Amino acid sequence: MAKSKTKKKKTMNQPRKPSKRERRYKFFIYLMIIIMIGSVITSGLVYIL
Repeated sequence: MAKSKTKKKKTMNQPRKPSKRERRYKFFIYLMIIIMIGSVITSGLVYIL
């Protein structure tokens, strides 16, 4: 019984590999942030010029 508990702890402590959907969402969020920063910079340049 003690052995099965230690095995469960080992599997729970292992870092879980992110699924394709999670990676896609993360990529999409980063992409949107980059686009927003780029639009803010370009609109600032237009205002200055």
